[in-house]
Parts: sequence; C-alpha cells; structure tokens
Amino acid sequence: MELPVHNWRQRVETVHEETFNAIYQELVPEQRIVCTYTLDSGGIRISVSITTIELLKVEGGTKLIFTEQGAFFDGHDTLEMREHGTNVMLDALGQVVEGKAGA
Repeated sequence: MELPVHNWRQRVETVHEETFNAIYQELVPEQRIVCTYTLDSGGIRISVSITTIELLKVEGGTKLIFTEQGAFFDGHDTLEMREHGTNVMLDALGQVVEGKAGA
C-alpha cells in the first residue's frame, strides 16, 4: 500500500508563511497512524516530529492516545507552543466526534 504525503501552507497574520510537510509511515485501520513531519516558518525549519495516534476500543467508545516526539530548533518553536496547538486541534476533533462542531 502506498502511504499518502500531506502538505499545506498557510499565512500567519500576513507576516510569514508556515509550511507543514507530513509523510505517513504507517496506517493501520482502526488501530494506529504514524507520521513524521517538518514545520517551517518564514522559510526556516523550526521543528521535526514523529507522531503516533493509537485508537483503542473501550467500553462505550474509543480511546485516542496521541504521542509526539519533537525536535524544536533555535527557539522558534517550543514544547508549550506545540502542546497548546495540539490541544486546540484535539478539542476541535472532540467537538466533531460529539456532533457539536459549528454549534
């Protein structure tokens, strides 16, 4: 199976462009997603990460375990900034799963 590559760019406050490039290393339906990715800001590499998302069946639903190991370069990105952004995305995912998105 050929694994997908995911790329996106966005402008942040019209000051600089952020580029996210991910390569999916393993996709196991209903079990696990593993990807590596880089994040560049204004043309400068600010981090490289490996992320594992595990999906476990539990009584009444699914438990999601999100694990990320990152290397943050030259103070352009920090663990706290990444944790905040990840929490925002996971909270949004929770809203979608619970049917509350856009409400």
